[in-house]
Amino acid sequence: MLFGSKEILKTAVKNYAVMGNYSIKFVKNDKRRITARCTNCTWMLHASYMQLEEMLQIKTFIDKHICVRNPTNPHVNCVYIAQKYIDCIMDESDITNKNLKKAVKRDLGYNVSDSQCSRAKRKAKKIIEGTYMEQYSRLWEYCDEVKAINVGSAMKIRVEPPPHLQRLYVCLNACKKDFLAGCRPIIGVDGCHLKGHFSGQLLAAVGVDVNDNMYPIAYATVELETKETWSWFLELLMDDLGPIKDHGWIFISDQQKGLDKAFDIVVPQAQHRWCIRHMYGNFKEKYKGNGLKNLLWSAARAPNSHNFEVEMNKLK
Repeated sequence: MLFGSKEILKTAVKNYAVMGNYSIKFVKNDKRRITARCTNCTWMLHASYMQLEEMLQIKTFIDKHICVRNPTNPHVNCVYIAQKYIDCIMDESDITNKNLKKAVKRDLGYNVSDSQCSRAKRKAKKIIEGTYMEQYSRLWEYCDEVKAINVGSAMKIRVEPPPHLQRLYVCLNACKKDFLAGCRPIIGVDGCHLKGHFSGQLLAAVGVDVNDNMYPIAYATVELETKETWSWFLELLMDDLGPIKDHGWIFISDQQKGLDKAFDIVVPQAQHRWCIRHMYGNFKEKYKGNGLKNLLWSAARAPNSHNFEVEMNKLK
C-alpha cells in the first residue's frame, strides 16, 4: 500500500490499533521510515519512502495477532477523541463530558476519564473556531463570486481595524427584482441573535408574496442591534429598492427602540406599523385572559374601518 505522508500512515495505524483493541507502538519514526510493532505479539509493519516518489510504501507487514486484546489503549487520548468526535462537538457545542464518555464507550469500547473529555472538547473547539476564522477570511471571494453569478446583487462588507469583520450586507438581485415586480409594498424588518462561535445580530427585511408567504429581500450581520446599525441597514436597503416617494413603502416591525429611531432618521416619510404579535406581548402583561386576547385579534383582522371600530368598542 502507498501513503501520501507519514501523518496519513500513522493515523491509519492508530485507527487500526484502536478499532482492534491492539497495543501497537511506533518503534522507529524518522524522516524516511516508520516501524510499528505490537507490544504483545509478532505483528509488525515497516514502511519507507520510495526512491523516485515522495510516497510511503509498506515494505514489511506481518498481519497476524496472537495476543489478547487490550482493554486500554494509549492511542485513545484527548487528541484522538477530539479528531474522532469533532463533527459531534461541532453539532452539539454544549455536549457534556458524560455524554461524550458514553459515545466513546459505545463506539470504541474504551473507558475514558472526564479530564480526557474536557481536554478533547477544548481541542476540538479550537480546531472548529480556526476553521470558522479561515472561512471569514474568504468572505471577499464569496462576495465577488455572488456578484459575478447574480449580476446586480449588493454585497457590502464593513471592517474595523486591524481589519476585523464588523458587518456584511446581502441583497441578491434575483430577490430584489422579483420583489419589486410582484410583491406588495410592505416590508417587515426584524433582528435576532446569532448563535455560534462568533456572536452578533442578524438583521433581515422580508416582503409578502401573492400567496401570503414571506419573501426574502435582504439581510445583514452586524455587531449589535442599535440605532446606528439599523440606520446603516435601512440606508442600504433603500438604495437597492428605491425611494419612498416612488414606491410608497410601508414598514412593519416590533417595538425595538433603536429601530423606531432609525425609521425617523432614514425614512421619516414612510408609513410605519407595529407587529400585532409584539403589541399583544405587552398587552397581555396588563390585560390577561382569552376573552380580551380574542377581541384584540379580531380588531387586528378587521377588513375595513367600520368593523375595526366595532371590535375596538367591544375591547374598550
